[in-house]
Amino acid sequence: MGNHLKKLKNYMHNDFQNIGGTANMPLLDQGSLRSYDWFNTDTNTLMIWDGFAFRSAVPNASSTTKGVVSQAAISPDSAGNPSSAYTQMEIQSILSELRDLKNKLRTAGILAT
Repeated sequence: MGNHLKKLKNYMHNDFQNIGGTANMPLLDQGSLRSYDWFNTDTNTLMIWDGFAFRSAVPNASSTTKGVVSQAAISPDSAGNPSSAYTQMEIQSILSELRDLKNKLRTAGILAT
């Protein structure tokens, strides 16, 4: 897997020989060409043939695995500036904004559910 990650780092230098969109990915026989790599320009993902299917060289992130995450959606600053003594409405506004942010981070795969 190390060579594939080195290739990924050098992508800007056009080091990939096998590159193109999803529609151009080669059809490979099962069990053939293990470790064949393909840089998918539609998803900006390095794919590796494992003998049966193309798999992403970098896994999706989880609570135990470092990997790919999606960008979270915009979370606007909806809570107003606090007064000298917090009111119930200010606290609810802060909690609503926090819940909105947590929901967007979960949807992006950054925060576990």
